[in-house]
Amino acid sequence: PPILNIYGTSTTAGVQSFNQNQNAVSQSASPQTAARTGSPVSAGPLPGGQPAPMPPGAPPVPPGAGFPGGPPVPPGAGFPGAAPLPPGSAFTGTTGGYSYSSQYSINLSTEMVQKVLATAAQERKYLREGKVWILRGPGGELQIKGGLVYRDVVVSVIGFDPVNGSVLPAEYRPVVYQESTSLKNIKRQFSTIVNNLKILAGAWYRAPEGYWVVPLTYKNEVVASLKIYCDGIHVIPDYEATQEMAYYGS
Repeated sequence: PPILNIYGTSTTAGVQSFNQNQNAVSQSASPQTAARTGSPVSAGPLPGGQPAPMPPGAPPVPPGAGFPGGPPVPPGAGFPGAAPLPPGSAFTGTTGGYSYSSQYSINLSTEMVQKVLATAAQERKYLREGKVWILRGPGGELQIKGGLVYRDVVVSVIGFDPVNGSVLPAEYRPVVYQESTSLKNIKRQFSTIVNNLKILAGAWYRAPEGYWVVPLTYKNEVVASLKIYCDGIHVIPDYEATQEMAYYGS
């Protein structure tokens, strides 16, 4: 039966001509053409440096685009009509008649930092102590945590030493496998600790996650942090800690 090629031509002769052309290409095509077609060929360009023949009905090569076996595209040639991207834009284009532009720039100005610090200071007024819970890490080590609650949602966590119940520096977790303190003692002092937390006058931006980090200090030591969204207004909850406190908190 007649075979349709990719352009809709219903001829058997066209397929035969294409097969003959493919045999000629596979005998003397360049290595780049072999990688594309999968045909075993000898290394090196065609005699005279000519490009490999294209199959019947193949679309024309755009000017400056180059093709296997031909001369390389001059640096900066690109495709006709390609416009330079505006500053701060990842890509631009048109889809379905609508223009789009993806922006990856972020406001890192001094005014934004001040806005973030003002949001954190306002949030600090409503921080309350949450529940305290005990977890075991991947290696079996003990972790004692206390949730900092803002509007009934955990926004940060304070770690406690399982040996003596003291407040741990942020991101520090000692390797202890047996607790020597009671949760009652930690709960008793937790409210005082939260009331004496202070906002550090500084912040940094975490690009992969897209939020600002504002440190919280207790007795001049960073023990936790608040996360503010990149707009400088919204507070980001700690969903993992919220679930842990709901399951294990007391």
